[in-house]
Amino acid sequence: MAGREGETMVAVLRRVRGELLGTGAQDTVHRAASGSPPASRADALVALLRSELERLAEAADSGPASALDMALDGAELVMRRELERGGEAELAGHLSSFAFLVVLPGLGRERAAAVSERVEQLLA
Repeated sequence: MAGREGETMVAVLRRVRGELLGTGAQDTVHRAASGSPPASRADALVALLRSELERLAEAADSGPASALDMALDGAELVMRRELERGGEAELAGHLSSFAFLVVLPGLGRERAAAVSERVEQLLA
């Protein structure tokens, strides 16, 4: 499924979600709702990261589904392009921005920035 960088990104999103919920790291495996298997390893990673970003947004009570869907669609587009260009390491550089975008409606700018910074810290 995901390589080492991908596994790290998923673990970071799960940990930050757990911190938002006050429950610590969330290590349970959560699969995308799609019934069909991903076509490639990159597709699997994108689906897993999108799912984890969605769960992070839910933990932050991130408002209307339409706004969240737009943020997730944008993140997915960037993920796919980065994976086509260079792989998972480049994708990790965007993770804090993705986290900021999906929690912003629920947490506001200041707390969303703190979530983004936490993602950066955990990836370092």
